[in-house]
Amino acid sequence: MKANHELKEMLWRFKGMNNEELKLEVSQGENQLMASLLKHIGSPDAELRDQLIYSTFHRLIDEEMLSMHSLKSVLKTCLDQEHLFLGIGERTADSVFTRSFSSLVIAAILEKDKNKRFLTESIFSGVFEKIQDYLIAEQDTRGYIDEKGWAHSIAHGADMLASAVGHPCFPIEESKVALNSVEQCLFKKGIYVDDEDERLIFIIDALLDKSFSETELEKWTLHIFNELEAIFQAEGFSFAFFQRKTNIINFMKTLYFRLGFKNRGDQVTCSIKVNLKLWHEKVYTS
Repeated sequence: MKANHELKEMLWRFKGMNNEELKLEVSQGENQLMASLLKHIGSPDAELRDQLIYSTFHRLIDEEMLSMHSLKSVLKTCLDQEHLFLGIGERTADSVFTRSFSSLVIAAILEKDKNKRFLTESIFSGVFEKIQDYLIAEQDTRGYIDEKGWAHSIAHGADMLASAVGHPCFPIEESKVALNSVEQCLFKKGIYVDDEDERLIFIIDALLDKSFSETELEKWTLHIFNELEAIFQAEGFSFAFFQRKTNIINFMKTLYFRLGFKNRGDQVTCSIKVNLKLWHEKVYTS
């Protein structure tokens, strides 16, 4: 507890510094600071984890106060078994905070690398592969947790994947792999109530920005509706069906309006509209 208190005091002091002051402070003990932030990145203390550690990481990365060596080292650590994959598969443990906030730091580094390009294509490929593994394996779908703050693993994981898809090294032929990760998130247990659908659709936005085919996106949305139909045929109006139905219908509604706002995907929105109407009739008027 004493160590946490001292770390909080230091990070609050950092917040009061201008960029030049902070850069000088960090340069005098960069390795030690990174080790301390990474050690406590998943603290169940929301003030330390969210307001201080993550915000410090984001500022240091965004304002280019870290060396390339440190950025690569932080990225490697965040992707390891003690961070992005710590306790993977657990549904109610505090390990979710480590996984989730490691995701956000990975996303921040990928965003910075879009312009600075300090990661090789080989490193990026390995990062992308681990992001897929993580999103498929993550089972803790909680958003906000009373007294501990945001876990939001699916939303933060979506941010991480969106940053990867938007990266210059992302190969368009991997689009179906990215969409499979979105699909896996839609069919997990639990009902999303904290805008996870909005965050997942940033991945779709990033794909379309890379000129992903509207026809292929329509095929994918139809596939999702068909998978939901298969669950319905097997289970009827079960609780598990309603959980997945809620997540998928909300996602499709959000996608429908997001595409409309951006004046893109007329073919996709038409198909979504037809299928939403069919599901409404199936569930509420049959």
